[in-house]
Amino acid sequence: GVSSEKVDVNALLDRTSALVLRRSALDYSTDKEQWSRLNENVRDLLRQALEQAGSDPSALIRVAHTAADEDWDIAITAAEASLKRASSSDGWLLLARTLNIKAVFSKDDEKPELFDRAEKAARSALRVAKQTSADLHYTLADILENRSVWQEAHSEFRLAFDLSRTAKNDELIMNSLRGLFRTGYQLGPNGESDRWFDVLVKTGKSTAWDWRVRAVNLSADK
Repeated sequence: GVSSEKVDVNALLDRTSALVLRRSALDYSTDKEQWSRLNENVRDLLRQALEQAGSDPSALIRVAHTAADEDWDIAITAAEASLKRASSSDGWLLLARTLNIKAVFSKDDEKPELFDRAEKAARSALRVAKQTSADLHYTLADILENRSVWQEAHSEFRLAFDLSRTAKNDELIMNSLRGLFRTGYQLGPNGESDRWFDVLVKTGKSTAWDWRVRAVNLSADK
């Protein structure tokens, strides 16, 4: 089990990471009970870390980063608590991403409010950033696409694409191209979806999924 002994935030987060690593070595289908126990221990540690962080903005952001892949509610609570005390682009970006992914997997009636909060957080991240980045524009683009705001999403994906090429970030280059292809299709002829798909293919890194999306689009256009 997880001790209730009070320890500092870093120690709690180190223990959390160690348990996550142990859990990743398990096969859920054959070690379901142990996997579930470790999963609950991870969340217990994150709750302790959140409590121990108190009002320290840097400690709260560390908790939010660790919790982002484990417990969205803890990550959101920690990020929002940190941002109330110290606004930072990193904090707003983390909050935007976590709200966005939570919205994707939430019930339909919960999505609009979560996406709205995610968009506001992403815009705040851009506003307070000392220097713009592909990550910032890609995150806003992703949220806008999820909200079906096609034109602005397309523009933000283009900014992310240009900045990711400058930064030589291959993963973001590919993801930005996919975003341009998807939103371009929604915009019709003016979106130049075909051109963006050609650029994607010419990278030599297109996937079977990319071609499947392309086939679905072509079939829908018939």
